[in-house]
Amino acid sequence: MAYALKDKGVKVTLYKGSGACRNGFEKVVPCVRCNSKLSKVLLKILPKCSWHFGMGSDFQLQQTSFTLNILPELILKRFNIIHTKDPDVANILRIANRIGLMKSKVILAHGTEEPLDFIKKFPYLQHLAPSHLEEAKIAGLNGGRQFVIPNFVDIDQFNGEI
Repeated sequence: MAYALKDKGVKVTLYKGSGACRNGFEKVVPCVRCNSKLSKVLLKILPKCSWHFGMGSDFQLQQTSFTLNILPELILKRFNIIHTKDPDVANILRIANRIGLMKSKVILAHGTEEPLDFIKKFPYLQHLAPSHLEEAKIAGLNGGRQFVIPNFVDIDQFNGEI
């Protein structure tokens, strides 16, 4: 999405937890990586209740450490919109927003099968499939702004011919 927006002339910053910066609008944020030695050690020494604080699994550790490392910059830069597909990142940013640390609108790209009780906390939801939006509406999740933008498919490559 960041590349598509950039191609349309939108000022965008892509924060990511690993890899090289291939363009000037990308920034790598240090975090505890999934399956790293540090992650394995932390998961052994942290109390079992750590999942309440976003530190109960490799994936949670990665998302939480990423978000805590990026939060000061997000607060200072005052972005209009923050878009993420990672549920724990979105949740921490939602809480930061709720307690007044930042005013950015946080959009969660709902595609990781999070329960409706979780996603209903977000005023802005991007569903990756029309069926997810329908499920949310059937469950009474009509508040906030919800929309469907699926993951993109190259129709030239996947045209039904084998």
